[in-house]
Amino acid sequence: MKIPGEKLIIRIWESVADKGIGSIFRPAQIRREGLANLEIRRAELLALAQVECEIKDIRNGVKELSDFSLKLPFADERRVKSHLRIEPVINTESLIEKVGLQGLADNLQKEVNISKALIYAEESVMQDDAEPSDEKVEDDWIYRWKDCASQISSDDMQRLWGRLLAGEVKQPGAYSLRCLEFVRNLSQREAKLIERVLRLDLEGAIWSGFEVEDGALRYAEYLELESLGILTGVTGNISNNITTHEPGVRWIRFLRSYQKGLLITHDDLNAALKIKGYAVSALGLQMKTLAEFECDENYLRKLGQFAKEQGFSVEIVDYLLKDGYYMFSNAIQL
Repeated sequence: MKIPGEKLIIRIWESVADKGIGSIFRPAQIRREGLANLEIRRAELLALAQVECEIKDIRNGVKELSDFSLKLPFADERRVKSHLRIEPVINTESLIEKVGLQGLADNLQKEVNISKALIYAEESVMQDDAEPSDEKVEDDWIYRWKDCASQISSDDMQRLWGRLLAGEVKQPGAYSLRCLEFVRNLSQREAKLIERVLRLDLEGAIWSGFEVEDGALRYAEYLELESLGILTGVTGNISNNITTHEPGVRWIRFLRSYQKGLLITHDDLNAALKIKGYAVSALGLQMKTLAEFECDENYLRKLGQFAKEQGFSVEIVDYLLKDGYYMFSNAIQL
């Protein structure tokens, strides 16, 4: 029985298995029957949560290596206890063991972080029946991903790293090494800010006429996004004159915003829709593919009204792209 997303899930594990990545579960070494079952992932995440609790106990000194059936070669069972020393003494043996415990905790946490990101990578393709690319993900990219993902303990950010891996497996070269380094240094607050602005993306641009009270960002936040490299033109506020796609037939443009779009028409073939806004950078467009956005209908409606004030006819429509052609439905005339 074919499992949704099975081919992509297997390819994800094939991409990391021979590099010793995800060694806690090693699922690529066996046939993962029922791979799309969410219960499997819940069980794995619960197991990882238990490991994290034990890591915390190690850091707090509650557990020692002996609790894990491990033994450091430098551990001396014939310790001499003395309460008579008055001179400053560094207990080298104790210090080395403590450092060893901290190193163990750090390495365990890295493995947990990677394993969680891999589980989230699986989840992101569970309903995707696309065929894996014949091209393999570059080794340098995989090792960089491992290094970056191992440092992240936040669930939200681990999901982001999972989607990065899944997207690169689906389309090798989709995310540059620069993108990985960008995400690596991204805070959760910055990630949320990027999500907020990219939900307003319309054909690679953000309309600057959307008001803060309607859901737009503050100007200072747009400036921050420009400094992060997500947007361009914030300080210059790029003007764009949109002309027709079909000269000689009629003036028509379709502006997509995720599940919906604006179908804009005009009787004058020489008409030009004047819009000011900010451009989404190449890095921003890569980041856009890492989340699932829903259309902000209020944003679309406001922009549609703005176009209507310039003499254009505007409809908000649902659309489906099939064989290179748009199919529209549920049109609402503004």
